[in-house]
Amino acid sequence: LPYFNQIQSMIDEMLNGDMSDFLFAFNADYMDDKTANGWHIVATPRLNTLADFMQDLTIYGTTKNLNKIIITYADGTILILNFTRLAKDFNYEIVC
Repeated sequence: LPYFNQIQSMIDEMLNGDMSDFLFAFNADYMDDKTANGWHIVATPRLNTLADFMQDLTIYGTTKNLNKIIITYADGTILILNFTRLAKDFNYEIVC
């Protein structure tokens, strides 16, 4: 999938508190999410090179956990990453 490694690296940086690459690449809209008991961020590409293949990136979570990331590609492909927090690290399942 195009740019997936770069997106994964960007998300790692975000989880470590560095939002600079994310904010450079995407316009982000933050919302409280009553149904998920947390928040979600809808990020649409700011850069044309991203917009050519990606429609948006949606991140769901709470103040303590990242729950789910949904990447919607321009061709209609949807990549869903579901996260479940274990005792020490994340266990995830990729569903296409």
